[in-house]
Amino acid sequence: MFAGYLFSDQLEDYNLRRFSTIWNYKNDNYNYILQDKLANTVFTIVDRYIDEPVSEMLRDRLLATSIDDEAWSQALQSNEQDGFSEHRRIQNEIKAAERNKQTILANLKSLANPELVQNLEASYEANQRDIERLEAELEMLEARGNKNEDLSQARPAIQLIVERWDDVPRKQKRSLFEAFAHRVIVRRDDRLHRHLVVQWRDGTETIHRFTWGQRSIKLTAEDKALLKKLVDENAPQIEIMRAFPQLKWRYIQKRYAYHFGKDIFQRIIREKSRIPLRLRGMIQKNIWQKPLPKSL
Repeated sequence: MFAGYLFSDQLEDYNLRRFSTIWNYKNDNYNYILQDKLANTVFTIVDRYIDEPVSEMLRDRLLATSIDDEAWSQALQSNEQDGFSEHRRIQNEIKAAERNKQTILANLKSLANPELVQNLEASYEANQRDIERLEAELEMLEARGNKNEDLSQARPAIQLIVERWDDVPRKQKRSLFEAFAHRVIVRRDDRLHRHLVVQWRDGTETIHRFTWGQRSIKLTAEDKALLKKLVDENAPQIEIMRAFPQLKWRYIQKRYAYHFGKDIFQRIIREKSRIPLRLRGMIQKNIWQKPLPKSL
């Protein structure tokens, strides 16, 4: 629903990096995807984790704004001013990407190292993709130029829309979001926890925190190395579970078997009976941070 308005501010080399979207045929839903400069996937988010909370925050904002004269006037003014600043930001980013391309071309003429040449060529292509994306953003922003005039005449209908929010088409919700909000920033706190920030056009923000699904957690290269190290060093099960508190024991086993083979894991599986069920639950709920009973 909010494709094009989802960004990350945690990616190296970018102040803001836009999420792309792709349809997941297997699960019958959209995924928001964050990619780095070389188009490697950093992480993905199923659409419902974004669309549903943002839709509710938008509904609450519309209700609060429509019944307050000062808030409504401020929303109209900030909508108009923000359009100019966003236009200027995009143009500056396009110019910066063009300068990067020219610098890369100049450096390529003086390099003979194949690896450096390959890296510069990849960087050149990434800058070209950025320019194409920014130009598309600029077109979308210019197409939205007359939305402020439409918004000024929409106030009488806002309260009715809010009352029947569940019946409002997705396209109309998106249009309302464009009028009242600037963007959504998604931040990854750790492997399990995320939060999103809706940045409204009046300069305020609304935050929503959520937890990622158990089965959707993917181990990073650092996670895999840590898991292998713990198993190679014959670490007890409880220590391994402490290292991955967001994963249930059977999922840790499955991930190790997938990446490194299952035979070496049999020793740890046999140790499972040594840890009481209650304590395993405490570990997975992060209560393990407290001192463990001496009987263990």
